[in-house]
Amino acid sequence: MVLVTLQFCTLHLIFLIIYALTDYLIIKDKIYLVLILAVMIVFQYRYYISTHRYNDFKRKWGKEPKKQRKKHGIFIIVSFILVILLNVAISFIKHNILGQ
Repeated sequence: MVLVTLQFCTLHLIFLIIYALTDYLIIKDKIYLVLILAVMIVFQYRYYISTHRYNDFKRKWGKEPKKQRKKHGIFIIVSFILVILLNVAISFIKHNILGQ
């Protein structure tokens, strides 16, 4: 679920940046964002859980050295926080400063 949230926030951030640069709104209705999120959840569930790849990844990641695991974990957490903060910052600027 964290992966889906990260992917969705990244996609939303790309949409916001395109809108800020070109004034072109890719998705005009919020229902489409919800549909995209639902499709992403179904795709991720099917890819990782129902095809039993989760156990393969768990076995592969279990063999990873602790130092590399820590480095990858920090990268994932920093990228997650950065994407969330950029989404909030752009939305805040768009709503409060630009008045859109």
